[in-house]
Amino acid sequence: MSGFGNLVLASPVLGAGVSVDFIDRLMLEAPRDEQKALAHARGAMASRGIRMFKSEKPLEGAGEVEAALAERAGRFFQENLPYYRQLGVAD
Repeated sequence: MSGFGNLVLASPVLGAGVSVDFIDRLMLEAPRDEQKALAHARGAMASRGIRMFKSEKPLEGAGEVEAALAERAGRFFQENLPYYRQLGVAD
């Protein structure tokens, strides 16, 4: 995705900012359920006309986009969310 930079969230644990990319931001604002978060991200991106890119090439077709979003949601819930919680930037 281009045009959507990282957001920096204040970490009370670090006393510094934590960089959070666009898709993780969508996941953070969604319910803490992987399928609901995935649906939220999908809807938010579609309503804004946001496209996903891989290796600087736009993903084509619903299947490619869905697979990429599902991969990101899985990584978010398995790795990123626990990390954000440790840093005090997610509940």
